Amino acid sequence: MPGSVLCLDAWPNLEPICGSGLGSSLFKLAAIDDAQRRGFVCDLLTSSAKVALLESSPSIRRVASDPHAVELSAYSQRVCLGLERPPVAEHFRGDLRARAVVKEQYNKLPHLKYWRGLLARSLGYPPPEEPARFPLPPTAEAVRWWDAQRPPGRYVLLSVSALSALKLYRRWAEVAARLVAALPDLTVVLVGKGLGGAGPCERVVDLTHRTTLPQLLPIVAAAQLVAGTDGLITNLAMAAGRPTVPLFSIIQPEFVVDPEQALRAPVWPLVQSGCPLQFCYPQLKNYRSDPCPADPELPADAAPVCMRFPVSVVVEAIRAGLSG
Repeated sequence: MPGSVLCLDAWPNLEPICGSGLGSSLFKLAAIDDAQRRGFVCDLLTSSAKVALLESSPSIRRVASDPHAVELSAYSQRVCLGLERPPVAEHFRGDLRARAVVKEQYNKLPHLKYWRGLLARSLGYPPPEEPARFPLPPTAEAVRWWDAQRPPGRYVLLSVSALSALKLYRRWAEVAARLVAALPDLTVVLVGKGLGGAGPCERVVDLTHRTTLPQLLPIVAAAQLVAGTDGLITNLAMAAGRPTVPLFSIIQPEFVVDPEQALRAPVWPLVQSGCPLQFCYPQLKNYRSDPCPADPELPADAAPVCMRFPVSVVVEAIRAGLSG
């Protein structure tokens, strides 16, 4: 019978379960939305960073980051939305209903299908077959903020963020400069916390290190196209139905871009060949901090082979997306 459910996504002030970053939040949100559509009332205990992003979702009754404010007896079921058992406090130990599979099994399924199936099995309903939904409307405050400063006309959004050096593309400023030179009616907006700093350039709006997570939602929703390293912002774009050019390095595109689950966007994934250990995520203990497994001596300021996309390739993919 449906009831109240506590979903544990990450332990505050520690690594998210299995090292999953903000990008996986959208897939887990779709799973929680499945449960909500079946009559479950879901709360989410997660990291403080994710609270700001997910608290506007109508599919989640409450999003919290303080475990001491959670009364376990108030929930009929408690589910761990993670790949491995988290290092939780004693009052959570042994109390989590779901035991997800190990990382190697996780990499055998599209991630959206994995999270939807995990929560369905945990709560006792059949795996969802209907298209996934990603209910995450921007707040009125965020919409007003963007309306007050968005550039006129159409714009392409470039996400320079990457939680790992293994996923960091270092040439977004060059991509931006070539786009505005080739397309005189286009503005380029840069967001994220990676390598920004496009420098003085007409029709390039550099918002790196200047946006909150809620402010990203209206920026993504109004973009003509979104490009970036596989992660939160490209996942937001696909969920919002925006044309997307994601750059993949450690994870196969088919695990993230899942047309069978009706992600509502035309997507042009890019993969750079040449690495002997292509798609190395299963071999990493912590993708945020591990060195490149194909080149452990790679300097910190150097790009691994899988992220050495020529600027021309990225620009042409974006131009193709804009025209098609």
